[in-house]
Amino acid sequence: PPPPPAAPVFAPAAPPAPAWAPQAAAPAPAWETPLSELETAGFWVRFAAYLVDSLILGVAMTILIVPAMFVAGRFLLENPGLMMLLYLVVMALALAYPLWFWATSGQTPGKKVLGLKVIREDGVEPLGWGTAGMRMLGYVVSGMILYIGFLMIGFSKDKKGLHDIIAKTRVVKLV
Repeated sequence: PPPPPAAPVFAPAAPPAPAWAPQAAAPAPAWETPLSELETAGFWVRFAAYLVDSLILGVAMTILIVPAMFVAGRFLLENPGLMMLLYLVVMALALAYPLWFWATSGQTPGKKVLGLKVIREDGVEPLGWGTAGMRMLGYVVSGMILYIGFLMIGFSKDKKGLHDIIAKTRVVKLV
């Protein structure tokens, strides 16, 4: 008779893994970190976010204004009242851009790209229109005083500009 087949040689099966394995806790996302622990963004990263927003706004305005000038250029030049109206519309759009993003999410596209967010000191989110409006008022005042309100960010220990102080806000790093 032939010999019986040899038993297969395999290592014993590993015991099944537990349904859950203990893991080291991941750091809390920035939005779950207490406000007091978020790092305040400094002057240069905030300036870079401003440049990104300026580029976006400049391209959008060019797309709107250049065709209007081709179509109605001479007419606008001959009607200063209409030219002033166009100027006011452009200014309103330039002011509406940051206001909308601050009020609804605390992040303009430039701030979002650079991982920054405007938050209220009291932690209420989103900023809302009142706080966003106060922040814009601070921007206007800073512009009137030779941008000193913006330069304060680089020289104050709490990295706040005049607009942050007026609106009781901070710009924080989310990353």
